[in-house]
Amino acid sequence: MKPASPLHQVRSLAWRARRAVSGAAWPGRRREGAALRDRFQSAELVRCGRGVRLFCWLAIALLAVSAVNSYFQEPALFVTLLRIRTASACLVGVLLALLRSRLGRRRPRELALLLVLVLALTFHALALADPGQADVQYDRMNLVVLGLAVLVTWSPAWAAAACGTMMAVYVVGMLTAPRGPAASEFAQHLVRLLATSIVTIGATAIQERRRWRALVNLRALVNARVESRATQARYQLLIDTAGSAIVVISPEHRILEFNREAEVTYGWRRTEVLGKDYLELFLPAERRPVVAKMIQRILAGQMVEGFEGPVHARNGEERTILWNVRPLHGAGNQALGIIGVGQDITERKRAEEQIRQLNEELEARVAARTAELRASEERAREHQAQLAHMLRVSTMGEMAAALAHELNQPLGAIVNYANGIGFRLRDGVLAPDDLREAVTHIATEGLRAGEILRRARDFVRPSETNREPADVNRLVSDAVRLIELDARRSAVRIGLSLDPDLPLAEIDRIQVEQVVLNLLRNGLEAMADVDPEHLDLSVQTRACTAESVEVTVRDTGIGMSPATKERIFDPFFTTKSGGLGMGLSISRSIIEAHGGRLWAMANPDRGMTFGFALPVRQPGEIRAA
Repeated sequence: MKPASPLHQVRSLAWRARRAVSGAAWPGRRREGAALRDRFQSAELVRCGRGVRLFCWLAIALLAVSAVNSYFQEPALFVTLLRIRTASACLVGVLLALLRSRLGRRRPRELALLLVLVLALTFHALALADPGQADVQYDRMNLVVLGLAVLVTWSPAWAAAACGTMMAVYVVGMLTAPRGPAASEFAQHLVRLLATSIVTIGATAIQERRRWRALVNLRALVNARVESRATQARYQLLIDTAGSAIVVISPEHRILEFNREAEVTYGWRRTEVLGKDYLELFLPAERRPVVAKMIQRILAGQMVEGFEGPVHARNGEERTILWNVRPLHGAGNQALGIIGVGQDITERKRAEEQIRQLNEELEARVAARTAELRASEERAREHQAQLAHMLRVSTMGEMAAALAHELNQPLGAIVNYANGIGFRLRDGVLAPDDLREAVTHIATEGLRAGEILRRARDFVRPSETNREPADVNRLVSDAVRLIELDARRSAVRIGLSLDPDLPLAEIDRIQVEQVVLNLLRNGLEAMADVDPEHLDLSVQTRACTAESVEVTVRDTGIGMSPATKERIFDPFFTTKSGGLGMGLSISRSIIEAHGGRLWAMANPDRGMTFGFALPVRQPGEIRAA
């Protein structure tokens, strides 16, 4: 690596020196900002002007005192010395006048340099005029230099300039004097002046640094006070505008803070309660020991949340407050008190109580109304069952002739077999095998007649609603058997299409069989005036979805008009001369009570199709046979 040149090293040292001097003269100015530096400069100018004016007056006084002294000690040179002192005093007076002007207020340091120059020239002239007093005059130059450090407020750079001016005047004056001084005296005075200058510059730097630090500290103190006031204002604003009551209590139960919301809640002003005992002021006597123990637990470090407690307001009203309480700690974890943040929940409690009472009243009304609805529903169900039973009885009455004809066949067969046995017994030609055959036929026909009567009895018998898994295919088959004789008399062909995999349905078998029989009878009646070749009645069962089964009855009758179709399920609406108009209405009520639906639609060719869908039973493995 190439070594640095001597010139480069000198420049580096000079740059470091300037940086050090600048840092010593302006410690931290860049961090403080331009505003603070401007204020410091303005204050420095004012102090400098004041100090220079004082220095001018002291210089004039010094010239006057030295003039009086020379009058007594050196009367021969008095006039010469007086002229020099007078001229110097006049120049100082001019500088004093300039210091009071606008120029002096803006440039006091420059005028101070002129003052130093005037005094240095004055003392050198006095030394040349009176060589015997030269040492005194040069000592006075040192006095001037020290006075600069004490009286004039400026920077070390200006102090260095003033000391340099004084030393330059001394050196130049001594070198250009007619009679040069002895080398020892010259060196002695120069060293003394140089030492005094160094002390002056150092003292000036120290004083400026102190002034700067004082200003910075003052500004920091002012800012801290402003920030403290702002923080206090923000804290008080936060406390006062909080939506909760905030109360700070000392360990002795004295109130230390009481915000605006607390004033509204308690009815007391902050100034009226500060310093008073919280327990005695706001709590009933029986609750004070409990709350006092709780305060001690909180001071020990416990936190309380969701504590509901009653307090007495100023107007005597008892209010309920929901408290969240924390301990307050100072230096060294010392307990200073507790702070409680409370919400006035009095109105909420009243509203909750009113809501509770209203809920109880509503529940009572709902229970009563539910009981009424259940009773009404039960009465409607009983009424529907009665209507359904009447309809079944009416239907069976209309079918009485067909039942009589159907019963006549097994009864006639029984009579014939009985007469035949009687004739053969009378003739004595009855063989045991013939008797056994005849008795078997009689029993068979008797069972047949009994089955006919059983179906009729089960159909018309009033019964309780009893829903159970039922085979819809068997139910449809039983209904077809009941209507089959009427169908044969009317030459109507009944076709069955039963789904063998039909699931069981959760139904009342008698009621649904009544619906099927009613639809079959309506189909027969709709084909009363139809040509014999078109007398077809089709019954179909199928599983329409995984959750329902469907039964449809299709006839080839004359159909019905759209207006009739719209009203076909209305109560007491009928197209038959002797009908009640209740069959389809009751049928729809039965199907809807089972959770299904009943419908009617016109066939594309002729006639109508009536159908209903029923929900199946809960999933299982049982299937229709």
